[in-house]
Amino acid sequence: MRGKDQARAHGVPIHGLDTIAATTSAPEVCRCQDACMGTVDDYLAELAPDDRAAIAHVYELARELVPDAEQGKGYGMPALVYRGKPLLSVMRAKKHIGVYPFSPAAVSVVAPQLPPADVDKGTVRFQPDRPLPDDVVRALVTARKVQIEG
Repeated sequence: MRGKDQARAHGVPIHGLDTIAATTSAPEVCRCQDACMGTVDDYLAELAPDDRAAIAHVYELARELVPDAEQGKGYGMPALVYRGKPLLSVMRAKKHIGVYPFSPAAVSVVAPQLPPADVDKGTVRFQPDRPLPDDVVRALVTARKVQIEG
């Protein structure tokens, strides 16, 4: 007996995990998330026009560089997938649009070309009225593609 089972056997509370585990399981949560997050095309169709145009442009550039990329998911997000691995996801967040190449190393390739506030470990952020330069998107996608081809 280990972990939560051992704690339960000794009467140690699991801080609400028992209630959560009794009402949901990880596979159900994943299935729900997958059902809520469809393909890239489905996601684009739900966006406001300005956001849709900005996000679609990033995906278009990625498809030009990696024509074999297919629509799929990466960490539950609509993404382009290349050779079975997530290549790139672009999503609207509350205060920005995030570009997620699923690789801090790919982000570090383009980080010197962007203001520090627009870059985080695995994310590049922008606003629809201030889109990422095409050469930055191309460099980001190329870095991730090379990494996948490894």
